[in-house]
Amino acid sequence: MAVRALIFGTDDLFPKLKPFYDREVEKGNLEIIGYAVFKDNKIYLLKNLQGEGLNVVSFDKMIISSRNNFIVRLKMANIIFNKNFHINKNISIDNVIDGRVFQIQNFDLIQFCDQGMIKSTIPNTNVHGNVTNFRDSTNVIYQRIYNSKKVEIALGMKSYVASSKIEGLGWIQIGNFSSLGWDIIFQLGLTNDHYYQNVTSYGIFRLDWVVPDFYIQDESFGFIKIGSDVWIGRGCRFKTSNPNKPLIIGNGAVIASDSVVIKDVPPYAIVGGNPAKFIKWRFPQEIIEGLEKIQWWNWDLEKIYDNFQLFKNPEEFVKKFS
Repeated sequence: MAVRALIFGTDDLFPKLKPFYDREVEKGNLEIIGYAVFKDNKIYLLKNLQGEGLNVVSFDKMIISSRNNFIVRLKMANIIFNKNFHINKNISIDNVIDGRVFQIQNFDLIQFCDQGMIKSTIPNTNVHGNVTNFRDSTNVIYQRIYNSKKVEIALGMKSYVASSKIEGLGWIQIGNFSSLGWDIIFQLGLTNDHYYQNVTSYGIFRLDWVVPDFYIQDESFGFIKIGSDVWIGRGCRFKTSNPNKPLIIGNGAVIASDSVVIKDVPPYAIVGGNPAKFIKWRFPQEIIEGLEKIQWWNWDLEKIYDNFQLFKNPEEFVKKFS
């Protein structure tokens, strides 16, 4: 059954996202019952974009198409609908869809509405089918899980990956509100192409004969766990080969651009270099301990918005919420 939705706002990101909405309508997954249009500091409910008025307002989900005003519009919707249209319904995150999710490849609207989680697939590309190209800069408010034949990636709320290449087999877990820049490389496990323990480390798939099966070892798995509020600069490389122990990047860590990370990074440490080495702590230890206990990145988005004025002052923030 199609999801009956009201589009809240036809400005901001709506022109960019409209083709994605239309695609879901054509597939029979989405029924747009109307539009809330902002004009001359007023809001009008329209049945269609031609200007026909909407008399009955009943919907399953509200879709907000906004880059920087998602929460503001969510709060606005509650005020407007209760005051002007007398809708006895609390409009919360649970019955609102962040329109940016429609941009995600293989996005399944029905599954998302049933489970509240985004699951998608990513293609395997490059030499030997062993390199996975991955990016997600949608900045949506939901957790996303991506799978390929080689890799599983769990990407938390509001976190983004500008661009990355993933070599090998395994999984990568990224927390909430983490920022991963361009050209990140994740190397998971040991390759089955080069064996430095053998007489030669030359790539066996580049020899001028078929290598016997006994010479080819299975690829090993690698696991990387990146916490929340982590900032990773452009061109960083993460290498892990122990299938029994993930490479862990703690909450709040900062990785300088072009670093090569082969060891765990403590929470709120700033590291850089090849191999990456400790530079300094982001905050004094008492502030770090406080932030680790508070875990603001697990708050709902409205609570973060309501208290955002304190994010400029870590001392006051920890004092208030500890």
